[in-house]
Parts: sequence; C-alpha cells; structure tokens
Amino acid sequence: MYAYHELIYDLIRIDVFQKEMSFFSIGNSVLGQNIFCVTVGTGPKNALIVAGHHSLETMMSRFLMEYLFRSKKELFEGITLYAVPLLNPDGADIASGRIKQPDFSKDQSLWQANYRGVDLNHNYDAGFYLAKKAVEQEGIYGPNYTKYGGEAPFSEPETRAIKKLCKKIPFDLAIALHSQGEEIYYEYDGIIPQGTQKYLENLKETTHYKIAAPTGTASHAGMKDWFIKEYGKPGFTIEAGLGKNPLPNTLFPNLYRDCKKIVDCMLETLKAQ
Repeated sequence: MYAYHELIYDLIRIDVFQKEMSFFSIGNSVLGQNIFCVTVGTGPKNALIVAGHHSLETMMSRFLMEYLFRSKKELFEGITLYAVPLLNPDGADIASGRIKQPDFSKDQSLWQANYRGVDLNHNYDAGFYLAKKAVEQEGIYGPNYTKYGGEAPFSEPETRAIKKLCKKIPFDLAIALHSQGEEIYYEYDGIIPQGTQKYLENLKETTHYKIAAPTGTASHAGMKDWFIKEYGKPGFTIEAGLGKNPLPNTLFPNLYRDCKKIVDCMLETLKAQ
C-alpha cells in the first residue's frame, strides 16, 4: 500500500531527477508528519489536485505521483499544478500497518480516517452539519474508522492545510482523487460554477466514467463541495476504478490509463479557458 514511506521515496526521486518540479510542506498531520505539495509548471492558471483523504484509497496517491513523473512538460505550459499526493499520511500508515491504530476501530484494515478518527472528506465547511446528521443516522456519533466528520468544520490540521493553501493560491480548478466507482462529481447543492459545462463536454468525449451527483452521506462536507461553495470555481471529485477499497494493485494499469485521460482533459480544458 502506498503510504508515507513511499511518498518520501518519490520526493527524493523528484529532488534528484526532476528539476522542473519542486515540493514543499503545506502543514502537518495529527502525528506531525509533513503534508507535501508538489508543483510543476509556471503558467498563470492554477490547478489543485489532492489525493489521499482516505487511507484505503492511496492508490490515487500512487497515481498522482506517477502522473507527475510520466507526463510531458508540454502539458503544464500555461498552468501551474499544485499536487497534494497524501493528505492523510497518519491514516495511510495505520492502514498499511506501520503505526498502531487508535482504540476506536474494530479492524485496522478498514481504516479511512486520520489519527483522531476523523474522516477528512467530511470535515470541510460545506453543509457540515447536514453531513454530520446524516452520519449520525447511521449510528456514528464520535471518532471512527470512517465517516465521522469531527466536531466542527476544519477541526483537523490536514483539512486546515488545504484551506490555508487555497487562501494563498488563487486556484482556477480543484480536483479530489478518490476510489472507487468510476464516477465524476461536479456540483455542490445545485451550484454549478461558470466554466464547468465545458469540462463536462470534454470529459464525455474522453472517458467512460459516469458524470454524476453524490448521494447520502457523500452529499456534503467534502473538499470539492467546499471549493465550489467558497470560491465559485469548477471543482470535481474523481471516483476511480471499480471494486472494494483498497483496490488491488492488479487494477493499477487500467486505473492509471483512465485517470490520466481524465486529468489530461481537465488540464487541457483549463488551459483553453
């Protein structure tokens, strides 16, 4: 499983071999591990891609780093890409067995949350209390391996790091990478930012992934939801692959192929606007 150790190895590869890229820390996790952001390109339009909210979905962290390594420099002409490959390093290390889980999970292999038992993609300020109520209806009232969104929006250092980054950089596009479902979400609570339709038109010609709207507990408090609500710019969630998280490594070649087409399409659409 891709976790903090693997990320550090990839950052060393960037430092030694990829001089067109750079990286910096945007904050720290609950356990003090760095949350890194990789940048590439020098264009005036800014895109944000975040992976690793959920610790069973770090195949998307692996995808994002491989995407950075394999993509041609020409793709990033006219844009600057900010890529946060592993927002939840503590959770990834729990799920991979490298650190001991807190006491409130029955099964370490199911761990999705951060070290405090907060699901980071339920911790954003976009219908937070609606999401909290929906999760409570499923019997989740406190720290848990999944879905518990915390006591208040941005209660967690990991999501605060994203908030701080978005305040610093005027992003024109935000993408959250998750698995699984082969779906792309594009709106929040009926809000469809200007420019979104062009992305959708291009995506429909590019991918077999379904353009959809999330339901149930996934309808509020996610990163994409907050970005759309807060900034009124296009935001998307990509639910990659099919199966049960964590997806098996045998699916990575197909997942990489599909997601590369999608992300390429989104960045090219941004450049054309």
